[in-house]
Amino acid sequence: MSIHKYLLTRLHPGANALVLCLAWPAASTLAAETTPAIGLLTESEFFGDITPIAAVTRLPQPKSETPAAVTIIDRDMILASGARHFADIFRLIPGFQVAYYQLDIPVVTYHGLADLNSRRMLVLIDGRSAYGAFSGNVNWESLNVTLDEVERIEVIRGPNTVTYGDNAFLATVNIITQHASQTQGVSSQLTAGNHDIGDAQFRYGTQFDGGAIRFTAAYQGEYGEQRTVDDFNSRFANVRADLQPSAHDNILLTAGYGKTDTALGIVGSTFFPPTDQLKKTRSEQIAWQHAYSEDNNINLQLYHNYGKHNRDYVTGPFNAGIYGIIQLPINVDAIEERYDVELQHTSHPFEPLRLVWGIGAREDSTQSVAFFNTTDIFKNRSSRFFGSAEWRATSAMIFNAGGMWEKNDLTGSDFSPRLAVNYHINNQHTVHATWSKANRIPSLVEEYADQRITYAGLVVDQHTLNQSGIVVETMNSYELGYQGRFPDANLTLDMRLYRDRIKNFIADTSIAATDVIDHRALQNANVGDITVDGLDIELSYRPDRDTRIVLTNALMKATAIVNNSASVYSAEQLTQTVPKYSGSLFAMHRLTPDWQISLGYYWVDDMRWLNRVLNSNYAPVNTYTRLDLRLARRLRIGNARGELALVMQNAGSDYQDFSTDKIFSTLTFATFKLEL
Repeated sequence: MSIHKYLLTRLHPGANALVLCLAWPAASTLAAETTPAIGLLTESEFFGDITPIAAVTRLPQPKSETPAAVTIIDRDMILASGARHFADIFRLIPGFQVAYYQLDIPVVTYHGLADLNSRRMLVLIDGRSAYGAFSGNVNWESLNVTLDEVERIEVIRGPNTVTYGDNAFLATVNIITQHASQTQGVSSQLTAGNHDIGDAQFRYGTQFDGGAIRFTAAYQGEYGEQRTVDDFNSRFANVRADLQPSAHDNILLTAGYGKTDTALGIVGSTFFPPTDQLKKTRSEQIAWQHAYSEDNNINLQLYHNYGKHNRDYVTGPFNAGIYGIIQLPINVDAIEERYDVELQHTSHPFEPLRLVWGIGAREDSTQSVAFFNTTDIFKNRSSRFFGSAEWRATSAMIFNAGGMWEKNDLTGSDFSPRLAVNYHINNQHTVHATWSKANRIPSLVEEYADQRITYAGLVVDQHTLNQSGIVVETMNSYELGYQGRFPDANLTLDMRLYRDRIKNFIADTSIAATDVIDHRALQNANVGDITVDGLDIELSYRPDRDTRIVLTNALMKATAIVNNSASVYSAEQLTQTVPKYSGSLFAMHRLTPDWQISLGYYWVDDMRWLNRVLNSNYAPVNTYTRLDLRLARRLRIGNARGELALVMQNAGSDYQDFSTDKIFSTLTFATFKLEL
């Protein structure tokens, strides 16, 4: 059976017709030789080297020589997707699932295993971690970076703690913004649509002797579904400076500040009624690189992240026993902060061998009376030592080995190793085999939370009561990868076959408590083991310079053993967090030099999000599909250039993604962009 026919048989049935129409030209090209025509891509243009990927091992490598599966979403795909939110970009990645608890609280995960806080995935922005110090979450709407600034996104599908340490557990996302010299002049952008969508962006960049600088300010707002409480608006600004004080030195400076107002809560809930929340975030980063030679350099980076959440409200009336019917004022404040410093050295001591090693230190801290029942500041200090080696045994065979040793205050020391071999069958086809061990330490909330509501010394509701002593989650990951290039068809194929065996999985348990409401509380604890077997497929077809079609599909199967009798979830419910399949079909085509059309079609099988907030643990969301459409026209106004785009997200029926009471309907909006 040919490749394209096999893929069609494994896709969600609703996608077959679209796939057939768009993939048929590829099948025809594979079946017959064609003569290159004007406008078609040459082999060197389509398969030529792209910017090397350094996120996998910290050693710049072609994609075919990395010891892990990597998906790259470039700038053209990002813009053509029509996405307003960072989270929506990850629908294009095989094996990823995206859902929205609130408009400003999207959840992104790789092959499931997530709740409101997707704690098992690391996100980097120009080398700075956006992984939260408080709950281990990624605040996607508080990254303080616009999608328009992003050059590309590299996604490592699989564990990478050997390179970035604990918490680069299931996947690593490396967001790379444009160099300041690439964004010169003035740029402005306005977006408006239904659901009161209103966005605005302004950017100014300039160059000077020895460097370039860019300043960006943005606003984003939306009033969501009338059936749910999720209105929000976000304002932020950032600055990036790229300096070159000498021929051998480069310095990156970034800073960002943002504020987000959001409405959240549950209609009819006594203790979580609809109310407003304010989030403030800021970050600063400095990264210096000194190159002794082309393959010998030293890097030093220091960054700081800060976030503060504030929410004040009054509960609904409830029966407090001897105190009768009362209402309580609630203050939900939380502060999180991170300092991180790292030194890295890369060398090429002799031809077959390349090395990178480094040391780093980090301090995470958080303070919240609401979540910890004390004014104390909780901290986790950690130190790390890492190293990776690439040995080119022959022109066809490459060995990669590496390790990360870490020590932290919560769980002590652990070691994450990786061994891999890449083999070039020929210039067009490569396979790799990789084994790695990953670790995930609990977040400060998982370790210490004591979340309660009290009145006159009485514990009214004990929501969470965690006790230190959680064991580190560990995973042994086994991976076989294949990358194939078919020049006659202008087609590439990337596949990842894997088995991830997770031990000591951390989830909610239910314990006895002394509160008035139900005498129960949630406690994070190790509940059991989970194994996920899967196959990722990514097929890219570029018949000419003006057309690109990317098809992804992920097949997954999970098994679980629950050995903690207090677990909130059964083994069956844990396996339901991993959908049996998910995928996407993305196509973009330039009709003329000024007109472009694109579409994205996405599908996800039934799945369950481990959701303690909405108390909907027993209500998995059903299979859904989504179709996004975009039509854009380039504009030339005097010396200015711009673009007018019309986007329709979810052009089909309403669907539910995070919970059964969260509805996503059709969004339609227009974006006008002008650059001077």
